[in-house]
Amino acid sequence: MDPSRPGRGTPGTRRRTGARAVAVLCLWLLIPGLVPTAEAIPSKRERWIEVRTDHFILFSNVSAGATRRIGHKLEALRAVLSETTQGLRVHSPLPTSIYVFRNDRSFRPYKTGEGGAPRNVSGYFVSTHDGNYVAVDASADAGSLGVVYHEYLHYFVENNIPNTPLWLNEGLAELYSTFRSREREADVGLPIQAHVDWLRRNPLLPFERFFAVNTHSPEYNEAQRQGTFYAQSWALMHYLMMGVGDQGKLADYLWRVNHGEEPLGAFEQVYDLSAEELARVLERYVARPLDDFRSTTVRLRGRLDPDKAEVRSLERSETLFRLGDLLAHHPPIQFGAAEEHLRAARAIDPSAPGPLLTLAHLREQEERYPEAVELYREAIKADGSEPSPYARCGWALIEQFVRDLPDRPRFAATPPPLREARRLFRSSLELDKDNAESLAGFARTFLFEQSVSGEALKAAERASMLLPSRDDILHDRIVLLAVSGDTAAARELFVSALRRRSDDEELIRSAESSLVQAEIAEAVAWMNEGRSEEATCRLEQIAAATSNTGLRKDVEAQMASMADLARANLQISMFNRAAEHAGRGDLDLAVRELDRLLEVVRDPQLRERALTAREEFLRVERHNEAVSLYNTAVDMVKVRRFGEARSLLRRVLEQEPEDSLKQQAQTLLGQLGDRR
Repeated sequence: MDPSRPGRGTPGTRRRTGARAVAVLCLWLLIPGLVPTAEAIPSKRERWIEVRTDHFILFSNVSAGATRRIGHKLEALRAVLSETTQGLRVHSPLPTSIYVFRNDRSFRPYKTGEGGAPRNVSGYFVSTHDGNYVAVDASADAGSLGVVYHEYLHYFVENNIPNTPLWLNEGLAELYSTFRSREREADVGLPIQAHVDWLRRNPLLPFERFFAVNTHSPEYNEAQRQGTFYAQSWALMHYLMMGVGDQGKLADYLWRVNHGEEPLGAFEQVYDLSAEELARVLERYVARPLDDFRSTTVRLRGRLDPDKAEVRSLERSETLFRLGDLLAHHPPIQFGAAEEHLRAARAIDPSAPGPLLTLAHLREQEERYPEAVELYREAIKADGSEPSPYARCGWALIEQFVRDLPDRPRFAATPPPLREARRLFRSSLELDKDNAESLAGFARTFLFEQSVSGEALKAAERASMLLPSRDDILHDRIVLLAVSGDTAAARELFVSALRRRSDDEELIRSAESSLVQAEIAEAVAWMNEGRSEEATCRLEQIAAATSNTGLRKDVEAQMASMADLARANLQISMFNRAAEHAGRGDLDLAVRELDRLLEVVRDPQLRERALTAREEFLRVERHNEAVSLYNTAVDMVKVRRFGEARSLLRRVLEQEPEDSLKQQAQTLLGQLGDRR
């Protein structure tokens, strides 16, 4: 098997199929003697044809009949998937091009691996943003199509069930790798002798470990362990599909895993088998004679007639373009060989847009974005009736814009490059409203703005539905939902989908960072509305749900800041209440409120204000008491109770009243003299 599918993308950029190849090319150019040299482009005598079936396009240098038969086999696989997987989509949102080579000599220049040497494969499948590329050696045995069947199943699964556990994904792909079709029926699940022999010679992986294997696990990446993992995945899937035969249980298992249950625990619940019991069952299963392994024959509803496929001869320029396009999308990208094909095609037909598009794609892989944009613009001028040039040009503008950003700020107005990209995506969508790349690109142009339109959210949702395996599109949808204020929906998507299925740590960190920032902003807004308890509780929930240590520290810092703010607001409220008491004349209560404030206040300015106010309230309180005593003394004089009046006046003077009151009290006290 040939794992040619490129990895997933990172935030702010599309998946770059050839990023690694760029580095390898630079290394070759620096070391004399290591510059890769492709075999010469096909001779002018070599004839290529195009064969169109209902759902595939085949480019071939073998006979029309042999090419039709290969197309028929792929149509049969698609038909079986359509008839046996109700509710799942078999339609690819991207074009699938199949290259059929006469023999290994013809195939060799188009299957180059790392270091420039041809890989020892008879077929491969590559999924890129521009489409799916399949290449097979027609002279090889049935195994060449087995590789294609395997990889096509991966593509089918990822388009429908992107959260599928790795063992199930690989097991199902291996199960279909032995697919065999005839005129009206097809066989699924024919046994694989090599896997049976391997498992008879080698111990099973413990199922506690087996169910936990991911793309980073040594069992998946190391040669010998990889053999056990693939063989065991096939054997378990064969047992479940052909031995148990209850697909309802398998659907139940997938539902449980997709809703957060631990894979081994979910399996034990659904199939009522412990890990130890399952190991014994599978050991007995692979010990049986090969003839005892069951397979399924599926009757095709309609007759697939290979003779119905349309056949036409390719012009020389088109042959060179199609082969150059394959070289430009099969990693590691053979830049020199691809460009040689494409420039030869342009020399014959300078007006054809196809070579321009692929040359622009090569410039993108080399991160020469201004050149790529100009080539895409040329392609649009050459033929503006197809959506692809508009979409590709829009993406190149986004990637150039992102590369020049030191970080990812949010702009109040749309930057000019994104405005142009958005216009290009609209033009593409006018030609094809369901063009997935254009929908995804249109949504991404809003990733750098402070506000998000409903149109952007709809585009992100639609793109994610059309390309459910694309984690970069899911990332964008989460960020846009968070920025729009729908943090609950963003959190649900992050937890249930992106964090569970993606192995791209940068993508996960980026989505979680945007989400947490939006959730903090929401909590701060609640705080400002006076909902401090709700805000604090919300931040505690965010901190508990945040997996990234650095982000969690940010949330905890915000919680501390919010606690300080709440404390400050409470203390300001205490000061204001003291002022209200004083305004109503209740100075004693006002002073007691300030005393409580002074016990807890930390802010030096508020402390100073509280001390000043307290002193003023006490002064006013003393003054009011002195005035009251003076007035009472006057009343005592009126009723000739002179002794009591003198006593009250002395108390007034003890209060150290204001000068005017002090003078009045002294004058009255002098007038009373020794009166009895």
